[in-house]
Amino acid sequence: MAKKEKLNVKVITAPNGYVLDIGSHGFFYFTLDKLLEGFIYHVGFKEMGEVSQDKIGDIVEAALTWKDKVKLMKHLSSLEHDKEALKFTISSMEQEIESKKAYTKTLRERLAEKSERIKELEEVLKEHPNWLRKK
Repeated sequence: MAKKEKLNVKVITAPNGYVLDIGSHGFFYFTLDKLLEGFIYHVGFKEMGEVSQDKIGDIVEAALTWKDKVKLMKHLSSLEHDKEALKFTISSMEQEIESKKAYTKTLRERLAEKSERIKELEEVLKEHPNWLRKK
């Protein structure tokens, strides 16, 4: 049987926080709580990439909350269904917006035509002898 290589993990207390060294990767945390979350994330999930400490906290919280995989799958399925429904709603709203934009354009064109016609009629009325000139 091949011997499994041990992961080299080291925690060092720094003057203003904690350094977590995992293999060739180093991470810095200001508090013990954040150090623990980082340890769980990087060692427990074997994730060595850089990620914000808030994101690590969210991922660890989600892992604790959704440790029941059946529940998690049902929840994910529900979220997928909601996402599809929202996509349909957005598509419908986009079509409605386009329709209203076209209608608005038509109304603006009609308004411009009516305004032009009013100016023409005012010119005609100015030539009429009973025209009251308002200033």
